[in-house]
Amino acid sequence: MTSVTDTTVEQSPVERRVFGERFHVLEQIGSGGMATVYRGRDTTLSRDVAIKVLHPHLAARADARARFNREAHAIARLKHPNVVDVYDFSDTEEDDAFLVAEFVDGITLSDWYHRHGPLFPQAAALIGYAIAGALKHAHNMGIVHRDIKPDNLMISRSGQLKLMDFGIATVMDLDGMTATGAIIGSPAHMAPEQIEGDDIDERVDIFAFGTLLYFLSTGQLPFVAANPHALFRRILECDYEAASRLCPMVDRRMQELIDGCLQRVPEERISSMSGLQDALESYLRWHQFSEPERNLRQLLTTPEQFHQTWRSAIVESLCVEGRQLAKTGSLALAIDSYNRALAFDAEATEAKSGLSDLTSRSQRRGQKKPLDSLTA
Repeated sequence: MTSVTDTTVEQSPVERRVFGERFHVLEQIGSGGMATVYRGRDTTLSRDVAIKVLHPHLAARADARARFNREAHAIARLKHPNVVDVYDFSDTEEDDAFLVAEFVDGITLSDWYHRHGPLFPQAAALIGYAIAGALKHAHNMGIVHRDIKPDNLMISRSGQLKLMDFGIATVMDLDGMTATGAIIGSPAHMAPEQIEGDDIDERVDIFAFGTLLYFLSTGQLPFVAANPHALFRRILECDYEAASRLCPMVDRRMQELIDGCLQRVPEERISSMSGLQDALESYLRWHQFSEPERNLRQLLTTPEQFHQTWRSAIVESLCVEGRQLAKTGSLALAIDSYNRALAFDAEATEAKSGLSDLTSRSQRRGQKKPLDSLTA
């Protein structure tokens, strides 16, 4: 019987767990089909960490443990500001298979977007630029993520974007899940070759990146259906509505980037994350975003202020584009640029004036052709 003066609080079995002799579990923060994630404390370096522990039925399998250890060794080599750092992992002699990583005090990109979306396409490009840099680094190290989605991206309180869960989903293949007809990964972001069970390489990340860029630019996923079978068919047919039709702020440059990622055949996609990041940088510079890292931090920490600050700059860049296109005689493209500017600001004076002038010129061209034919 406990006396009323006894203030000792009994710890739960979870809180008493210790991994690698120095990583003490504080609380469970997540669980999935493959692993449980805890917030823990590194008692040697006095810092919080994230501890991912493989479920026992997987940890008991030698093949799963071997693959987990290979993945951990590979991921631990990644050193990039937009990739979660791996500090330690279990060896084959330990009962548990675990991985200790940087603890990001923040929220997922998915949760952040639902609070602050929708975004300007240029804001989507800022997020994409950082992710592309992280994936370029991973691909250069021979590592493919395989499960790019908003839930696998964390945003710290200071506005740092971090990609996590590199390659871990491959361990699930060993659980016999594919034999039951289940698909490993996140279906709405999967490349056709993943669905078909073909060999995969870094181009599956490029396809998934396209779905993410589409989502951030429009607020919708490119592939949506009532059931998994219909969803897979739409992905295999690359049947999606143009992002520019869902969101008039999406210009042809962003549409081309998205389309370049979402090609059915891997060889027809944008060839590398390096090329994709370069294209995003060019797109951002055109819209006057010359410091992507600083601009991204502003977006992630003060999104409302970001959109208010940058709206006029984006409108100005679109009007400049409209003027340049009009000078070269590309009236349809110039009209499109002015329309995009008005999608950002319906009262943009230069855009309204330019559009009115181009519409009149276009109409005069259309009226002139019949007269020319009569005098021929």
